[in-house]
Amino acid sequence: MKRKLIALILSAALILTLSGCGTDTRYAMTVKGEEVPAGVYIISQYYAASMAQNKFAEEYPDEDMWADGWKPDDYQLEGMKYTEWVNQKALELTARAYVVENMFKERGLSFTREESAEINSSIEARWDTDKQMEELYAMLGEQALQFGEMGGETWGQFFEKAGVSKESFKFMHFNDEKIAAIFANIYGPEGTESVPEEEWLPLFEEGYLRVKMVSMTKVDDEGEPLPQEQIDDLKEVGLEQFKFIEDGGYFYLARQSIYEYLYNIENDDNVYDMDIDDLYDDEDLDSDENADENDEEDNVESDEEDDVDSEEESETDEEDEEDEEDSDLEDENTEEDTGTQDDQEEFDYISEMEKQLEEYIKIADFPENEVVLKLLEMDFDIPEFFETETANYIMVKLDVLEREDVYPEYRDDIIIDLKAEGYDDMLNQNAKDWIQTGSVTVNQKAIDRYDPKRFIKS
Repeated sequence: MKRKLIALILSAALILTLSGCGTDTRYAMTVKGEEVPAGVYIISQYYAASMAQNKFAEEYPDEDMWADGWKPDDYQLEGMKYTEWVNQKALELTARAYVVENMFKERGLSFTREESAEINSSIEARWDTDKQMEELYAMLGEQALQFGEMGGETWGQFFEKAGVSKESFKFMHFNDEKIAAIFANIYGPEGTESVPEEEWLPLFEEGYLRVKMVSMTKVDDEGEPLPQEQIDDLKEVGLEQFKFIEDGGYFYLARQSIYEYLYNIENDDNVYDMDIDDLYDDEDLDSDENADENDEEDNVESDEEDDVDSEEESETDEEDEEDEEDSDLEDENTEEDTGTQDDQEEFDYISEMEKQLEEYIKIADFPENEVVLKLLEMDFDIPEFFETETANYIMVKLDVLEREDVYPEYRDDIIIDLKAEGYDDMLNQNAKDWIQTGSVTVNQKAIDRYDPKRFIKS
């Protein structure tokens, strides 16, 4: 949940008319009398530059901002010069950060010592991380920002060159975490506006697929078709295992057989060995082996003890022998009814692996995907063999609501889809209200000092 919320981008730009004065450029503005460090504004300006790039791509789809000689202020965004739009958005983002701080405090929220330590550790890692890391690009949006004249090998060096202290960097990242914490406090299971199951569960049912699936690719690593003979053999193997599933066989065993063929695995002794680590760790396996060795030693000792005890056992009266015979008969009947212990363990193992094969697919993440479209057409619990140009599939579609032990795990994703946009709008509106009511006063001299072109390719 946190990553999704931290990646929220404001849905609309607010055109702000702000004024102010001052000669001290250490702070960019005051919010309700509190001085805002210039570094907090600069980070907001950096984020705003990323938003401007995305907006430019939408409004000028035929223009190339990366071309030589491209000048941002030759273009307008929402009736403003490009750089003016960036600065206005940076002011809005800064005000919004303090709205979040205020809400976090008003709701009596806090981070535990462990949570704070984890956040601090993450911040330290980001500060010292190479700024080209994909994780950070993903956090800021799909389009990577240019770093202009700043330079620097790490994010920390880059922001320091831009005029941002580590404390401001830390403030903004803690603020991101507070956005997520407030959202959970409002819409979480115990939140003030918690979303009832009858509201979110239908969205899960409509928006997700629960499936078991195995694919058999017909192309190589370069995307080129395999030799036809190999494609034909692949289909034959797939159809054989599809028939096995149709006749009531376990999907897991069919998948294992396909894997044996695809990866030339020799698994004659025990077809279940491939995924044994999914259920048991190495220590468990080692302890089982040690137990077997100990059992052998115990058997040797017990043989000696048996010789001593045999005389006592021979003195057992006839009544006890009859009781033992009755007990043996009961054991035989029980074994016939339930099978051996080994059979039961094998059954439990395969049943567990069947559950682990299940996948939950968010339909919206795969628009026009032919496999997903096929799954949408299928009936529950009826396996199908499906061919595409690049692969063969064996698929079984299952009822997403059947696993009550699993589907609550998807609640957070559904709630974000359901409530995040409104939450974002609420934060924006609160920031706008603060600005319009005079709670924000800009230090114009500081704003003029920090040129947004530093974050824009020129």
